[in-house]
Amino acid sequence: MLNSFEGDKYVTQEKGHGRTETRLSMVVHNTYFLGDIALDWAGLSTIGMVVSIRQEGNKPAERMQIKHYISSAKLTAKALLESTRAHWSIESVPQAHRLAA
Repeated sequence: MLNSFEGDKYVTQEKGHGRTETRLSMVVHNTYFLGDIALDWAGLSTIGMVVSIRQEGNKPAERMQIKHYISSAKLTAKALLESTRAHWSIESVPQAHRLAA
């Protein structure tokens, strides 16, 4: 499947705290396959997907998340992944939760 994917893709793997997290980001900019539905999103430029797989130690993968994104910005797969990670790092800051309370 990935070998035939015609868009941009980017993979990262992080190890820490006894687990491995692999993230795959894929984007396409050609929205022709959406047909007339694409007209509902003025300025649609990027359709993306991020797959995250978490593995604890040597155990089989225990968690897989798939998230879909649309954007008016023309993003690379790397930029999409970095922007989704930046979003969560902001929300994970304990001080931000205290300030919001």
